[in-house]
Amino acid sequence: MSKQSQHVAEGGVAIQSQGDVTLGLTPDQMVEIMTKLMHNQIQFQQEAQATADKRMKDLCDELLHVFVDTNRANSEALREPDFQYMLGEAQDAFARSGSPAVKETLVDIIARRSQAKEHSREALTLNEAAARAPRLTVNEFAALSLCYVVRHTVTHSVNSVEAFRDYINQKLIPLATDVSLEQSSYWHIVAQSCGIISMGEFKLRDALVMSYGGLIGMGNSLDAYRASVAPEKAESVDNLLVACVRNPGMVQPNATNVTVFTTRGLAQFAKAELEAIWGVYAASIPQRDGLIEMLTPESPEIGMLFNKWDDSPIKHLDLNSVGIAIGHANAVRVTNFDAPLNVWIK
Repeated sequence: MSKQSQHVAEGGVAIQSQGDVTLGLTPDQMVEIMTKLMHNQIQFQQEAQATADKRMKDLCDELLHVFVDTNRANSEALREPDFQYMLGEAQDAFARSGSPAVKETLVDIIARRSQAKEHSREALTLNEAAARAPRLTVNEFAALSLCYVVRHTVTHSVNSVEAFRDYINQKLIPLATDVSLEQSSYWHIVAQSCGIISMGEFKLRDALVMSYGGLIGMGNSLDAYRASVAPEKAESVDNLLVACVRNPGMVQPNATNVTVFTTRGLAQFAKAELEAIWGVYAASIPQRDGLIEMLTPESPEIGMLFNKWDDSPIKHLDLNSVGIAIGHANAVRVTNFDAPLNVWIK
């Protein structure tokens, strides 16, 4: 043909050539680009390996310190195949994460695992905790720890207004700071099999009343307590009362919580009578907003603590044994909280 005629629609492009037409990259250009990509991948692999090696060394150095220079770990565990396998998985997981929070939490989990009886529920739970902790962020760590401390522990040394103030400021508020309000944080906790989101709601005020109610009430008159029991026992109630720690002009049961009170007074009263006496006092404990107002002078961030609890799904969070193990380890890291883990995982 000596002449080619083309008709192109509006916006189109017409190309005429006596040979092949290449649109886009030529084969030579593709080869050049792929070669560069492969070169970069090798370089990136080397850099990633160097980073992973450094992280694993950091973890090993920390573990050596714990095993050699402290009494926190049992070196005999290194003879166990199961412990060795868990240790290898933990190293690989930290190599991917690199988070200082993960490292410190893993060190505590591994140290406690070394002291657990081989193939016990505690050992198996800690194996799972070591595998899942690196998959969590500081938000999930904080939620697990706050939930664990509030719902599963009572610190018996908290037996005065000053000790309660320190408990709030040093044990709860540092954890609440990193708690997320986002639903996705709690979905992630569930996805990592550390707990469930239940229909029930556990309010922070109720938790504080249950564990430390004797330190946050305003007290009542002596007559109010006497009126809660049979007339012939009224005067005996006096032996169970002391001046109110928050309001010295009134009196209150001589105990930090209802469990202690109903156990302590069983020699004189039936349990139902003791609960009735405590109920008189419990009515003097302020509700949420009043409690925040009362505690703010000694714990300025108490409002933040209540808001984090009340405005997030943490009030619906039920931990399983793995969640407790991770929450326990992170509480040790953040607040120096400590207690034998086998109290909860037996």
